[in-house]
Amino acid sequence: MRKEKSIFLFGAMIVVSMLLAGCFQSASDGTVATSTNDQLGQILGAVASQEPVNTTAPTQDMQTGGDTIPSPEVATQVPTETPTPEPTIPPINVDKTVPKTYALHDGEFPWCIARRFNLNPVDLLNANGIPVGQSQFSAGLVLTIPNNIGPFEGNRALRGHTSPYNVKTGDTFYSVACYFGDLWPEEIAAANNMDMGDSLPAGTQLVIP
Repeated sequence: MRKEKSIFLFGAMIVVSMLLAGCFQSASDGTVATSTNDQLGQILGAVASQEPVNTTAPTQDMQTGGDTIPSPEVATQVPTETPTPEPTIPPINVDKTVPKTYALHDGEFPWCIARRFNLNPVDLLNANGIPVGQSQFSAGLVLTIPNNIGPFEGNRALRGHTSPYNVKTGDTFYSVACYFGDLWPEEIAAANNMDMGDSLPAGTQLVIP
């Protein structure tokens, strides 16, 4: 601001010098320079009363007429997590016709058969002359399956059908079906594209339908 005022004063001094030169010339010619003196006084008065010039750089509000331009917002992209795919279970077509007799396999027992076939377990034991408190059963025991007994009371499933199931030493499709309660061994084999005669090494992971 001081720089601009100094330039203005310098310019005014040049004008005054020119006027003074004219005055001296008129005096040498014998002419009275009264009007010139008046003009000089007006110029000096204008210089003394001159307001400083505002040289502040225009702000954003001045450039836009007072309206503030909002800065653009940068969209934040949140990375999405890729869900873990669930095991694919092929269509299962298993014959679930309840037989008239059934021979127990390793790892099976009457209560397991009652859950699988949806039979009242006490009625099943009574129909085969087995004491209710008996807990040891041998593979090959043949059970008669009456068609006039009631359904299983309560939840037939012993456990949720969570996958995968890690095979333990000695497991078979029959014992795994009894582990879950309401499953048929044929369902488990079909869900894993296996045959009932296939072996199950320990550590094998089975899809549970």
